[in-house]
Amino acid sequence: MKRTLIIFLPLLLSFNLSASDSDKTQTVKRIDAEFDKCLSTKPKHTNSLSECATLSTVSWDKELNSRYKKLIKTLNSSEEAALRQSQRQWIRFRDAELQYLQEVFQNSPSTSNELYFAEAHLNLVKQRALSL
Repeated sequence: MKRTLIIFLPLLLSFNLSASDSDKTQTVKRIDAEFDKCLSTKPKHTNSLSECATLSTVSWDKELNSRYKKLIKTLNSSEEAALRQSQRQWIRFRDAELQYLQEVFQNSPSTSNELYFAEAHLNLVKQRALSL
């Protein structure tokens, strides 16, 4: 029985991950399309690009919250506690990372810093949403 479980467990996990990967791919396509639409309707300058990145971050944040709520419902109490702790730690990391980047970009003369900051924020939230 154990041997059969060991052989089939990777197959079961890969099937589950495939469904999840398909959902993630659709989400990426949808939010990326929103971002592209925003870019196509705005003038091509740093402020517009930054605005579109910020709007995309909002979409990814909503997606992150949705995934978190769905995942929480599937966990037992110890797993739920671990996820809550992980999410709290991630929020602390995100805030510290953004504070660091804001400090770095604030002290640099480049006019593109607002865009770099918005893109970094977008990537942090997107990465976390896709990890849930």
